[in-house]
Amino acid sequence: MRLGAAAPPDAVARLTAQGLVVTGDNGVSVTQARLAAQGPALAVWFHVLSGILAVVLGAGGLVIAVGRRERLADVAALRVQGLSRRAAARTQLWTYPVLVATSGVLGLATALIAWRLTGWALPVFGEDLPGLPLPHWPGLVLVPSTWLLAVVLLTTVAAVAAARPRPAAPAVAASRP
Repeated sequence: MRLGAAAPPDAVARLTAQGLVVTGDNGVSVTQARLAAQGPALAVWFHVLSGILAVVLGAGGLVIAVGRRERLADVAALRVQGLSRRAAARTQLWTYPVLVATSGVLGLATALIAWRLTGWALPVFGEDLPGLPLPHWPGLVLVPSTWLLAVVLLTTVAAVAAARPRPAAPAVAASRP
């Protein structure tokens, strides 16, 4: 038998006094502690670790992409065709940070839409427990703060990688028909 929220605090003592044998008393805090030690709750930490790993891998990919030799050759070819040095420098400096910021906004929007469509259906606990409230929406502080941290970190990595000195671009001869 389960007692509801309206049960008096001494309900177990009253039931025992009436001759009912009480075999256990599990409140919400005991149930939450038991569930916190089960697989689904422990798996949440792997989501955190995979998020950190994704940001680290993204930062490494940005460093590699920004310093590609082919990109330098492309800019050199555009310079031969008349692109000003200032425009070339501005393009090299801002291309990846703007790409990261735009991707961050689109990624957040996509994640929130996906949560809205499926978040209520994802299993949270290993068993059916209607007495505990299920999460309905991601945290209003946690999601924006972690998103902002990741976007600022990746934008900074992209900007620093784009601003660092590189070896001279290979010479590209102007082709004439």
